[in-house]
Amino acid sequence: MMSKYICPYPNIWFQIWMRLYQEAKRKSVDVSEIPMPPVGTGWDLLNDFEKEELWNRTINWAKEHNLYEILPVMTDEEYYRV
Repeated sequence: MMSKYICPYPNIWFQIWMRLYQEAKRKSVDVSEIPMPPVGTGWDLLNDFEKEELWNRTINWAKEHNLYEILPVMTDEEYYRV
């Protein structure tokens, strides 16, 4: 059975968020709407569907602000899967 990619693990996701935040600030893009990654207990409070939805919102935000190209290509080990 194949596993489904949900989102990056919290530490990787936070690194991606920081990269998006820094690049958005550099380009004078409003950073207030970048979806915040679920770190710490936030990870445990979200179910898999909510994690996937939040990750998709992050990707869409990056696309809308011409920052998609800075999202890294992740390895299987960096992704949370079910």
